[in-house]
Amino acid sequence: DVKSISGPGDMVYMPISTPESHKGMNGTVGILAGWEFSGAAVMSSLSAYNTGTDLVKVFSNDANRSIILSYNPGLMFYPVKDKVFDISGLDALLIGPGMGKTDEARSLMEYAVNNYPGQLILDADALKIIKPSKIAGRNAIITPHKAEFTAFTGLPPTEENAIETARKYGIVILLKGSRDIITNGETTTYSYGGNSRMTMGGTGDALAGIVAGIASRKVNPFRSAVLGSFINKRCAEMSFEKYGYYYGIMDMIDNIKNILHNKI
Repeated sequence: DVKSISGPGDMVYMPISTPESHKGMNGTVGILAGWEFSGAAVMSSLSAYNTGTDLVKVFSNDANRSIILSYNPGLMFYPVKDKVFDISGLDALLIGPGMGKTDEARSLMEYAVNNYPGQLILDADALKIIKPSKIAGRNAIITPHKAEFTAFTGLPPTEENAIETARKYGIVILLKGSRDIITNGETTTYSYGGNSRMTMGGTGDALAGIVAGIASRKVNPFRSAVLGSFINKRCAEMSFEKYGYYYGIMDMIDNIKNILHNKI
């Protein structure tokens, strides 16, 4: 197992839009989120948007339309009706933030996993609903904290278990902590940094959105997870430099553009 540490050098994997680009060439990301907690959909979709992906399509219940679009009219909102929604034409699909665990939310997440053949990112409630066998061999990315890892696998959240689970199912795991562990079962990267304010709500939603946005730009799953972790922690550090322990989640999300632009 090869081990490394994330850093600014990982930015070389972040694609830059060419002058000849047209709409859609730089990624379309779908986000199934916010069924129960609309804020999670806001935070994950804004984070994806700030990675420079062309289109962010948010799939949620219609009651959330005005809330989500009020934060950024550049987002595209698709109300989910009769538990069916069009997930064609996406380069990546994030499932889980703020979905809750109702029967309705469960069926939507299962529908998405069963019907979307492309790059999946699972976070939050999706990790409590979807079984590992459902995403085996699909290069999916999961972004659990320690309790979510145990809910997903039934195993203690150790580095060894993360590596073995990634290898067994052919997925990428970003195990969140004061030191994130990113592994595909063959290569493992440690991501240091951040600060104690990252215990606030929303940092995981932001991370999942960043990873999804990067993955939608055709960056391979392992690199997307490593980059996402580095950027998320760097956002927290930059916010701390300006506001100390009083920064909020929107300060972090606003910093994504700054970090990508300045490659820091």
